[in-house]
Amino acid sequence: MDKYNIVYTNAAANDIAEKFQYITSVLHDRTTAERWYARLKDAIWHDLSFMPEKYPLYNEEPWHSKGVRLFITRQDVVVYSTDKTAQTVYILSLIHISESTR
Repeated sequence: MDKYNIVYTNAAANDIAEKFQYITSVLHDRTTAERWYARLKDAIWHDLSFMPEKYPLYNEEPWHSKGVRLFITRQDVVVYSTDKTAQTVYILSLIHISESTR
């Protein structure tokens, strides 16, 4: 089984930076922000570097037809696509799930 490379788009990197900044600035907890970031990166690597197509396609068009998938980890949805030929996962976006939307 081949390992996929993980590539973060600028949009995804910005989403991650914004959440990290929110935790440190608004919640005043840098330690929690660092733990969240480490867990997120570990979950993405662990769950998406091998068999990334095991997670569901996004159920809305045009994303479904474009092969965009969703991976949920804790309170975050990782939006990504894969390129089998290049053995690469492209992290497209990160969306926070609030308790009120669950």
